[in-house]
Amino acid sequence: MHPALLVAAALSAAVSPLTVDEIVARHTEARGGAQRLAALQNLKISGKAFFGGGEDFAVTAEFAQVRKRPNRIRTEVTLQGLTAIDAYDGQQSWSVDPFQGRKDPFRTTADEARGLAQDADLEGALIGWREKGNQVSYLGTEDVDGTPAHKLRVALKEGDVQYVYLDPDYFLEIRRVSERRIRGSERVTETDFGAYAQVNGVWIPTSVESGRKGGPKTQRFTFESVEGNVQADDELFRFPAGPGTRAIPPPQKPAPLVARPPPLKGMAQSAVVDAGVISGLNARNIGSATMSGRISAIAGRKVDGKALLYVASASGGVWKSQDGGTTFKPVFDKQPVQSIGAVEIDPKNPQVFWVGTGESWTRNSVSSETASTSRSMAARAGPAWGCRRPSGSRRSPSIRATPTWSMPARRASSGATVPIAGSTRRPTAAGAGT
Repeated sequence: MHPALLVAAALSAAVSPLTVDEIVARHTEARGGAQRLAALQNLKISGKAFFGGGEDFAVTAEFAQVRKRPNRIRTEVTLQGLTAIDAYDGQQSWSVDPFQGRKDPFRTTADEARGLAQDADLEGALIGWREKGNQVSYLGTEDVDGTPAHKLRVALKEGDVQYVYLDPDYFLEIRRVSERRIRGSERVTETDFGAYAQVNGVWIPTSVESGRKGGPKTQRFTFESVEGNVQADDELFRFPAGPGTRAIPPPQKPAPLVARPPPLKGMAQSAVVDAGVISGLNARNIGSATMSGRISAIAGRKVDGKALLYVASASGGVWKSQDGGTTFKPVFDKQPVQSIGAVEIDPKNPQVFWVGTGESWTRNSVSSETASTSRSMAARAGPAWGCRRPSGSRRSPSIRATPTWSMPARRASSGATVPIAGSTRRPTAAGAGT
């Protein structure tokens, strides 16, 4: 073969996209491996459910769920002494809905049973997709709030369709769009996953937000305890002979969930930054802001040999670059505040970054109204944000992240240091999750 053809063939092979089998294999490994997944027979989850939507969720309830092989599930939501139940025993589904006046157990439709069976799958529709009768196709990458996620279309054996988005670094699921037919009409929901923690060697998301696609997330679930291979009798999932009552007790002494970054796949070599690299960089506008695109803060870190940058604008939100400043994408556009005073990358996990809203320079042309809702927010480089409101300031001149905890301290305009607790979702994780 001609040398030029050999070079062309080598270059073509080097840039060839991943196959479905390669992506699913990486996803399986990222979850903990096929052997550990097979050893996980059930999961018991306890935590909080938040309903309402928007930034402030109006209703908080207790949440409990047990999933057991094969395809058994029971979910309980308890509020003010009343417990709603949705259950599936592998063949039939049933519910109790006291909030709608139905305090006695009743059978639910085949459409609802099909949805519960899908939710009961411990591995998800991707792992073992051939054995489950599903069909999977790879659709390339798609932006998920600043992350170029791998997108796969999963046609389920029952006829429903899921679009699964995997993080490009960790190959864990960060978003799922489900298309289901309920009573003859199509229902499309979008669910975001994050704050992954290890349970029996398997990575499990401990933060879940869901809502209609294109709309606000109206349901949020935060898991406080996740246990694997607990005692769970089949009777728990069957239609009860008497009244349906709460049957999943909260754990007495729950072990703390330690969410930490899973290992990255394919660590890159360290980048070499010299005068030849820097000399090719030119100043350019990367986002909208008043007064000629004023930049209020910049945070950077070298991750896997690449420069990770977060650029905060005085009135244009936050912009992210994963390629050393070659390209930028906005990651804060959906938040109610666009005036940014500080940005900081978590010292323990570069995929977690903190943003303090409210520009510190009061004389510039950002209205006091935008700064009046000043807060510190955290994201795991992905679609979800957590919000903490420190007292004593409407603006954020700086954020200092401590090296021992994934928890920054925010310096208010008065000079007082206010600790900020918490985080949000994503496959990397820390205390309260992302």
